[in-house]
Amino acid sequence: MKNTILVLNTGSTSTKLAVYSGLTKEIQAEYVHDKQFLSAYPYVADQLPMRRALAEEFTGAKAAPFAPFAAIVARGGILPPIKSGGYVINAAMTDYLLNVCQEEHASNLAACI
Repeated sequence: MKNTILVLNTGSTSTKLAVYSGLTKEIQAEYVHDKQFLSAYPYVADQLPMRRALAEEFTGAKAAPFAPFAAIVARGGILPPIKSGGYVINAAMTDYLLNVCQEEHASNLAACI
């Protein structure tokens, strides 16, 4: 399928994934994380392997028929002031989100996944 986009939204209590073809949502999944489950992770960054595994499960099993993706869209996280728009995710960005940013929020994990 051409021009499909994988969308990833890591929130405080959920991980949401979807595949779009144009404006049509082809498939979606929401994984809910309650406070008790998340209490096993002292820091938000500690959730990265768990949330990455969910994304890999989704892309491997459910979203595979729609691959390859033209783009992957992820929630930006708490970055320093930058112009709005699309950015290529690189090592400097993921390092900032995981190791430099003083604000802990699950949205910091999306780009890292």
